[in-house]
Amino acid sequence: MTRRPCIVVRCPDCGEQRVAPAQVTVRCCIDDGGWSYRFICPSCDCRADGESFVSALMAAVDSGAGLESWSSPPGVYDRPTGPLFTASAEDELHRRLLEPDWFDEFRRCDGNFNVER
Repeated sequence: MTRRPCIVVRCPDCGEQRVAPAQVTVRCCIDDGGWSYRFICPSCDCRADGESFVSALMAAVDSGAGLESWSSPPGVYDRPTGPLFTASAEDELHRRLLEPDWFDEFRRCDGNFNVER
């Protein structure tokens, strides 16, 4: 009898599970060099992910797990420019959203939705 390899993964709801290598995808983030894995839990059928040592993840790839690299969308780490969104600006926005024509006014604006009328 031949033993098929299995990978031990951890579902947040079901705990430790054993799955076939083909059911696991090892992921590498190009931005920060972080490694993780994802899978669908065989017990609850939910998507889950986890982190592990790179050596264990490479062993999973060697045994048949998929490998993918990914990066964050452009601009995700950019800091916004412009004035801070203050509590008074939040109050003004709330007040304007209560008005029946708020959406028409928003559509007419040029991207500078001035809180001062």
